[in-house]
Amino acid sequence: MVGVYWQVREVIALSGPIRDQAEAAKKTAEAAIRLSEVTEQSLLALHRAWIAPRIAYFLAEPVAGKPVEMWIEYRNTGHEPADGVVGEFKALAMRPSELDDGSEARSKMRAFAEQCENSSQWSGGSVVYPTFDSPKSYLAGFKLPDDLVDNDVARGQKLILVQYCFRYRTFDIPRHSLVCYYYRKGVSVRNSLNLCEFEQKAN
Repeated sequence: MVGVYWQVREVIALSGPIRDQAEAAKKTAEAAIRLSEVTEQSLLALHRAWIAPRIAYFLAEPVAGKPVEMWIEYRNTGHEPADGVVGEFKALAMRPSELDDGSEARSKMRAFAEQCENSSQWSGGSVVYPTFDSPKSYLAGFKLPDDLVDNDVARGQKLILVQYCFRYRTFDIPRHSLVCYYYRKGVSVRNSLNLCEFEQKAN
């Protein structure tokens, strides 16, 4: 009976170090998985496509009652082609005082930004190849609503604010770049629109 008791004590004594080794091995494995995930994310960030708006402009000075044609020059500063590139915009005309954080205009802008950010399904689009090592750029052109420019805009009492959402895929993952520009007569120049101080997002 003494021999059996000794064996039981020995097994119990050994179970502690074995359990500690197993726990240490588990933690090591978890750390290795986290490191692998971080490394993979870093490689994706390094090699993925990045759609980057560069400059925006009007083809002509805004005139009351006439449509305005706008162009955005953009590039793919990543290392992979961007697939399924599509874009949409929202244009508003407002007085500067309407840009307060709690205003209706800002609410509309936030809603458009959320729509841009949360969209993961769309069809069509073009392929934009990397331009990081070349001077090449791509262009997105569109017309603003015919009734956007009124006399207040033409006199500089109102500004034009345009949000543009680029959607694209890189490594089959949906991505977006949201940019915001504004124009105000007497403050802006039509061939290089000002960037907004808000609603600039990309993932």
